[in-house]
Amino acid sequence: MVIVESNRTRTSAALALGTVFRDAWVSRDLGRLATMLAPDCLYSTTSGPAPGSFGPVHAAGDGFALIEWSVYDDAGDVLTRGCDILEFRGDQIVRKDAFRKVRT
Repeated sequence: MVIVESNRTRTSAALALGTVFRDAWVSRDLGRLATMLAPDCLYSTTSGPAPGSFGPVHAAGDGFALIEWSVYDDAGDVLTRGCDILEFRGDQIVRKDAFRKVRT
């Protein structure tokens, strides 16, 4: 992945907001999540299992953050790997896209 850092302040803000989003998602804080979404937010998900673990948040350019995640079976083997790409306008998410790769 190529990480673009054309504006360190905006990149740092995206990292911070991405981390807040990830932490709110993991703790199932629906109130906090709702405050982070802009009224015109485009929220795209993948279908499939919800439990899993979230990795670090990466800057993906000005106003963007990427969150890696995995879903495991009972034996601890990875079933699905994925990522969420968040786009920010100010301190709100205007677009969230999720992508996943299922182990076959």
